[in-house]
Amino acid sequence: MAPHRLGLAVDVLDDPAAFTRAAVAARAGTDRLDRLDWRALLKSGRWPRGWTGEGSPSSMTWLVCIGAIRAGHDLDTVRAWLADEHNAGGTAYRRRLGMAGKRHADYWLASYVWPSALEAAAKRVDPPADAVEARERLCSLAEAIEAHRWTGIGGATDRTILRALVARGMARGSLTPAMSYRELAEAAAVTTTTVTRATRRLRAAGWLLIAKQGRGSTERDDDKAKREVALATTWRLVPRARASHTGGYTPASTSLSVIGTRAALDACCWRGLGLNAPRILDALAGGPRTAAELAELLNLDVGNLRARLLKKLAQHGLISRTPAGWELAEDLDAAMTAAAATLGLTGRADEVAAQHRRERADYLDHRERLRGRRDQARAKAIAAVADADVMARRAATTSTPDVLPFGPFGEKSQESQALPARTRAPLTEKRRERSPAPPPPISQEALDASLAVAGGANAHH
Repeated sequence: MAPHRLGLAVDVLDDPAAFTRAAVAARAGTDRLDRLDWRALLKSGRWPRGWTGEGSPSSMTWLVCIGAIRAGHDLDTVRAWLADEHNAGGTAYRRRLGMAGKRHADYWLASYVWPSALEAAAKRVDPPADAVEARERLCSLAEAIEAHRWTGIGGATDRTILRALVARGMARGSLTPAMSYRELAEAAAVTTTTVTRATRRLRAAGWLLIAKQGRGSTERDDDKAKREVALATTWRLVPRARASHTGGYTPASTSLSVIGTRAALDACCWRGLGLNAPRILDALAGGPRTAAELAELLNLDVGNLRARLLKKLAQHGLISRTPAGWELAEDLDAAMTAAAATLGLTGRADEVAAQHRRERADYLDHRERLRGRRDQARAKAIAAVADADVMARRAATTSTPDVLPFGPFGEKSQESQALPARTRAPLTEKRRERSPAPPPPISQEALDASLAVAGGANAHH
């Protein structure tokens, strides 16, 4: 979103005092934006008294999206609110429903307004007071993750990645855990390409934001020697509004203890048994359960559970059916190792971890080789900034005449001829001594004699 939507000054100011005042005004505008009641704005469609920001309907939609993202709502929910005629704040959205192509309301909202609101919301999430409050918010987020219905293979991947980020945040007591794409791939036992797609879906749904993109950096160790490091991406977990489960039943949270073993990583992922397999095995650790009980506990589709998931686990000997329901195999570790061997995935987790270590080392070596070029470019940029500063100061101290001395065709302009005499510097005594003496004036007699000699010579010739 452009800066003018916040009502901030974007012009370059030469006066340092004016720039300081503009910065203070910008911070005051941001604080005022944070205190904006987006629910009242959506319902009434009227700006609060004293609002100095942009007052267009499109800006109102953008601010409503920011508030909804911070409250944990997704794009589909906001779209339904904006389409409701009882919400006056959705006027800009409803006006575009009759348009076509990229101007249509859904495309405009999903492709322009919502991504910009996600970026703005990532910068305006109120940080928790301490680690205790952060862990409380993460617990609420974990409950919302368990209560949400994750459909399909992509949904299982999204859930596993979110769980990995929540676990990292709980360990550090922060809503902004730092995990690289490779670390997420190893934690969820998927490829980095899958992590990229999953995080894109989670960001669009409002579960996740990027607080700071990961990048390489040059640091100095204790001996003041430079070394290359790779900084992980800092994610911002968005606490969700608690969703009420149908029937008043809150699904239980599983511990996912089974997926901690290397055999489980090999068998359950990379087109193996699937990421929902550890959840089913954990749920059966407390005793036999029927398919209906598992579906209600794990918030899964009971038809898919019976036809695909339970059947696949039973084929590999991980579970068996009894009159009381489905139960775990007696030797689960041996059955998991055999399943990994049958699927041809034995040692796959270790291979991926080794590949990620090689990629990290290659990246750091690449940065080490290009360090001289980066230092040279940085020095050149600093020198260019310094030269520009010197030229600006020189131009400010040098006075230039407002009127050019010559016209467009080289003749003296009337303005330059009308300049006062004091603008023309008089000759000093030394300049007069150095300048050649003017020739003496020619008398009339000498001129007539010269003409006569010239005429006589011509006549004789």
